[in-house]
Amino acid sequence: QTLYLAFGSKSSILAAALDVAIVGDDAPVPLLERPWVDELRAEEDGSRAVALLCREVTKLFRRVAPLHIAIRAATGDAEVASLLEHDQQSRYATERQCVSILAGKQGFNEELGEERAADIVYGLLSEAVYLLFCGDRGWSAEDWTTWVAATLSSQLFPTPSRPL
Repeated sequence: QTLYLAFGSKSSILAAALDVAIVGDDAPVPLLERPWVDELRAEEDGSRAVALLCREVTKLFRRVAPLHIAIRAATGDAEVASLLEHDQQSRYATERQCVSILAGKQGFNEELGEERAADIVYGLLSEAVYLLFCGDRGWSAEDWTTWVAATLSSQLFPTPSRPL
């Protein structure tokens, strides 16, 4: 009851918890302004940049996945369903910006293009895929991170970078 008095509704409680879980703290710093995004921009090697992105997303999913299970279970509530839809749109927008950063790296798959690359990243770097592997199939987060980074690198940077 105390939570309902403070937040007003189930969806408000879940939204507040999700906001903190996504960034990992309650500091008012948006996800794309976090230090790891600067590292992503600075990394010259595309495959290493993809691996960095996947490591950060794995950290995020370890925090967010349990909440997503609860949110998906409560989507009979229209406000919670709307929260899930908004979260997915935000995830796509964030991943789309990350793909724009990756597209500026040498060796990016120009034939694939940024839009299709963003779709691939959105599909693979999702809570659902993470939960299938790490929850249902029992993979460790580290094994999933290694696999998803290799899979995305093979799509986004099909020709390994040569040393400069």
